[in-house]
Amino acid sequence: MATHRLTPATPPVLLALGEPAHTLLGLFSDGNLEVYQNFVKSQPEFFASTGLDESAVSRKVRLIALATKCASKSSLPFSEIADTLKVDVNDIELWIIDGAYLTVRARTGFHIHALLGVLCTH
Repeated sequence: MATHRLTPATPPVLLALGEPAHTLLGLFSDGNLEVYQNFVKSQPEFFASTGLDESAVSRKVRLIALATKCASKSSLPFSEIADTLKVDVNDIELWIIDGAYLTVRARTGFHIHALLGVLCTH
């Protein structure tokens, strides 16, 4: 299997089905942290070979998981969010604030009320 350095100019044809980069892109749409962590374990050389920062990618997958979780319910206990994100329950407020900030920054409006509602109901 070929390995390619990913850049903004990477042609989509290089992200062919079966390539680790294609798998990673699918993980972003799912926002499933457990599946992402299994990917990291099964592809230990992937981040070094592509130049991607694993901690930054992990953070983004967690934020997607948070948004997905908040979009599905009007109220969530912090313990459930901590379990989903695999982080300490004391860090949940910061994750929610980061998620709300990125939502406003992106101007998508993607469930910002759900994110803030979770923060306010704790």
